[in-house]
Amino acid sequence: MDIDAYFKKTYTAAFRLTGNKKAACELTTQAISNLSGKIDTNNIITDCIFKSTVLEVCVLFLQKYDICSVEFDFDYNSKDKSHEIQKALLSLDSVSRIIIVWKDFLGFPLSDLVHIINKDRTELNAELSNARMQIKQGLSMNVLF
Repeated sequence: MDIDAYFKKTYTAAFRLTGNKKAACELTTQAISNLSGKIDTNNIITDCIFKSTVLEVCVLFLQKYDICSVEFDFDYNSKDKSHEIQKALLSLDSVSRIIIVWKDFLGFPLSDLVHIINKDRTELNAELSNARMQIKQGLSMNVLF
């Protein structure tokens, strides 16, 4: 992965968690800074480095925005499905957001989250199922209005 893709993908994951451009920039910058020693001098970013960086974003998110009170900061357009999904995602608690972003947006295994969320895989799977149901319900509510 090239360096631009690395920055963009990391920022996108942070934005999905926060719904806020400034907070996403801060999380991305801090996570990359924390792991900067692992970045190859040739700007070659491995999948492992990307995964580690997004995991660091999740850790920072839990530390800084556990009950995320930052505002969703782009204009909501009800005709844009991605905005509806983001709004539904932001209605979830912090842990559920991380689980959804990690598994459904990034495709990473839930077992990677066991040590940062302090839940076993069975509990994480249950959280994932509940979060998906909440998002589905949130999306159907948006269709009604």
